[in-house]
Amino acid sequence: MGMLSLPVNQLEGRLPTDLGFICPNLQVLKIYTNQFNGPIPFTLSNASKLVEFVLSKNMFSGKMPSMTSSRHLQVFGLGENNLGYGNVDDLNFLFSLVNCSTLSSVVISDNNFGGALPEYISNFSTKLTVIGFGRNHIHGTIPTEISNLFQLGALGMETNQLTGSIPSSLGKLKRLNDLFLNGNKLSGSIPQSLGNLSALGRCNLRLNNLTGAILPSLGEIQNLLMLALSQNQLSGAIPKELLSISSLSIALDLSENYLTGSIPMEVGKLVNLGYLHISDNRLTGVIPSTLSACTSLEDLHLDGNFLEGPIPQSLSFLRGIEELDLSRNNLSGKIPSYLQEFKVLNYLNLSFNNFEGEVPTQGVFKNTTTFSILGNKQLCNGIHELNLPRCNLDNPKKQKSITKLIVIISVGGGLLGSLLVICCLLFFRLRKKRIKVFNLQHRGASKSFLAECEALKSIRHCNLVRIFSACSGVDFQGNDFMALVFDFMVNGSLEKWLHPVDNLNQEEEQRYLNIMQRLDIVIDVVSALDYLHNGSHIPIAHCDLKPSNVLLDANMTAHVGDFGLAKFMVGTSFQNKSTESGSIGIRGTVGYAPPEYAMGSKVSTHSDVYSYGILLLEMFTGKSPTDNMFKNGLTLNNYVLTVLPERVQEIADPRMFLQALNGISNNNNMLNNNHVLEALPDRLEQIEDPKLSLQEREGPGNQNLMVQANQSLRIKECLFSIFSTGVVCSAQMPSERMNISDVVSQLCLTREKISSGL
Repeated sequence: MGMLSLPVNQLEGRLPTDLGFICPNLQVLKIYTNQFNGPIPFTLSNASKLVEFVLSKNMFSGKMPSMTSSRHLQVFGLGENNLGYGNVDDLNFLFSLVNCSTLSSVVISDNNFGGALPEYISNFSTKLTVIGFGRNHIHGTIPTEISNLFQLGALGMETNQLTGSIPSSLGKLKRLNDLFLNGNKLSGSIPQSLGNLSALGRCNLRLNNLTGAILPSLGEIQNLLMLALSQNQLSGAIPKELLSISSLSIALDLSENYLTGSIPMEVGKLVNLGYLHISDNRLTGVIPSTLSACTSLEDLHLDGNFLEGPIPQSLSFLRGIEELDLSRNNLSGKIPSYLQEFKVLNYLNLSFNNFEGEVPTQGVFKNTTTFSILGNKQLCNGIHELNLPRCNLDNPKKQKSITKLIVIISVGGGLLGSLLVICCLLFFRLRKKRIKVFNLQHRGASKSFLAECEALKSIRHCNLVRIFSACSGVDFQGNDFMALVFDFMVNGSLEKWLHPVDNLNQEEEQRYLNIMQRLDIVIDVVSALDYLHNGSHIPIAHCDLKPSNVLLDANMTAHVGDFGLAKFMVGTSFQNKSTESGSIGIRGTVGYAPPEYAMGSKVSTHSDVYSYGILLLEMFTGKSPTDNMFKNGLTLNNYVLTVLPERVQEIADPRMFLQALNGISNNNNMLNNNHVLEALPDRLEQIEDPKLSLQEREGPGNQNLMVQANQSLRIKECLFSIFSTGVVCSAQMPSERMNISDVVSQLCLTREKISSGL
């Protein structure tokens, strides 16, 4: 046997101790994401032809045996098990990998491995692209010679007990995209050579003992998406070069250090940044007004510094802020009234400053659990629960004049904004594009817009919608709105084809999708998901896959759209894509959202697989997951499961058999009535009765029936394959669902079978 591949199931038990002797020619052993336990057989050292060895996400324990004979290994994965005892000899097995000249990936993260990080890892294959040693009990230092691995794209040694300094030789790894050294005991300064890592996208060095200044050379990393340096002992000023990296979009975390000086005005260049933490430092000066340009900000923490002056009026542009913490500073002046207009702001901390005057009462200020103003002794009014004194207005006439002036300015601005909107709409109408408009009065809309822009600007695939432009303005009611302009899809959404509404005209009511069209569409959709999960620069979870978000062009090619809830997977484990960095707390749509969301689980790519499974079942049953029939415990998943494997014709949507397919007889087409699918096997059995003569069997009527019966059986086999795939994808447990790449292969194979037989 050359391959044993059983990933993503609920298999349990132990591997046979003599596995290596039984299968000496084993080339592929992939049993990840199961429930296997016990030790890994030492006899596997006899499997000299192993190329892929992936046992991740199980419950294996004990010592990892040497792989001395397996010199052809390319992929070696043990992540997320219980291997190792925290002993000094736990990593001895790594020495056997030095002789694997084609090794490309070594992941042993999330285990109990102890011992010192061996220097000989620098002698691994120069084809190595991934090292994942995170979350173990490994001590020692990072070898300088690690720069020998010049093709390394991901280096993860986070949450261990490493000491010493970060070797400057890391700057030679020109292809390094992910660097995770956080949660160790590393000391010394940040090497200036890290500025040479032009491909670096994510860098996490937080929770160490690093000292010295943040060097301006880091500003040369122009593809950086995330930088975390918090909880170290860094000092000096924040270099303006660092704040000029416009690619920073996920996070910049400099909190809990000893940084001094003011926040540079260049912070306004971080226009794509969603998470900015500079709290608990020794910063002085004022909050820079240029922060108003950072309109993607969702989380801004400047607390625990020595900042002074008022909150700038310009920050009113930060409409997407969810968390704002300015506490424990020396800020003064009045609390800006615009803060109560921030629709998605759910955490505001202004405590222990010197604010004075009236406390707003709307928005985030309505509930004492969502804001804090403790330690500001000159505040007044506010909601009743605050028990603050009443404000004393010195000059009512002056207040009235100011109010009138504000009204005049607002009306004039509204009219100007309305003209801008009209021009924008006319322009895009002439270009015959589709306009998707976000009403910013709805909670989460602003961040949905930003999330969709962020997702769409970094991905390119023939089965994803293509964005042409974006615009923003003010509508006729004076409300802000933002809009994305997409390519127009003449055949509308998949939802309208599957479930036409009652008021369509007669011609439209007759629209339907045949079985091959449905297969083409579901393959288009899964190809797009496979790209999002595995083919884009950073794995992306769509988070809201459903028929209404699948659009069909003139050729009936499907395009996945609406990335308003998309999440970037920024987990630090290279085989675990379940950590989210995204936009909105709302997750998915009822019927398509996976059950783990109801339990508070984080977003993962497994959630898209569930939604896709439901969509697949809906496509071929014609039943919506929210149909009235699904109640009292009955779901679309178990509705299909109860008829497998023999009675698939009972649940297949009869509308997909209404159109004759290529190669099918025109007379009395057996697909014209799907009840024929049920009757043909019995009639075929009668034809094949051994008592019949050859002439009787090969009669013209029976011969035609034989052809139809074979076609019918082939369709039933394909339907069984499709429904089985949908059931597994929409399994209750995320670990039970199929890998999205395997779904692509399975459905493409099904399409080949059904097209060749018709």
